[in-house]
Formats: sequence, structure tokens, C-alpha cells
Amino acid sequence: MASKETMFIKPAHDRMIRYPDGYGALSRQLLPTGGAYVPANARYWVRKLRLGDCVICEAPKTKSEAKPKPEPKPKAAPKVAAKKSATKSATKKEA
Repeated sequence: MASKETMFIKPAHDRMIRYPDGYGALSRQLLPTGGAYVPANARYWVRKLRLGDCVICEAPKTKSEAKPKPEPKPKAAPKVAAKKSATKSATKKEA
């Protein structure tokens, strides 16, 4: 859903960035660590990019764009053969 007017950014490693005032319900809220779309021409976000507080990244794919991963086949449990006769003979020799 990105356009030329928006960009997808996320905070740089170990950084917390707040939305500036004027973002309605998001004002003064922290930018999600997973990232968010913000206006590409907003001075606030351009300044944060220049300072290294956030980075432009590729937006995560939506569910419709993502290809489903094939489910792994369950592995068969290894067969363990119990040797009852061997354990009985070992106990008889000890006695």
C-alpha cells in the first residue's frame, strides 16, 4: 500500500522514536518496532532518518502476497526393539 508520498520505516537498533504532535491518536506514541508507513516528505521523519534514529525498509508482505510454506512431513518414530532375553540372561549371570 506504499505510494510515492509514503515510506515504510522502523526504528534503528535499540532506538525508540515517538510520533510527533499532530498525528491524532498516534501523537507522542512510540513507533512500532515492526515499522510503520509515514509521510515521505515530512520534515520530522526525514530528520530522524538523517540522524540514524530510524531506517527505511521494505514493508512486510501482506497475507495475500505471501506464499504459504509447505508443512513439514511428520517423521516416523524410530523403532526400538526390546531384547528381553538378553536382559534376563544378564541378571541371571550376576546372581
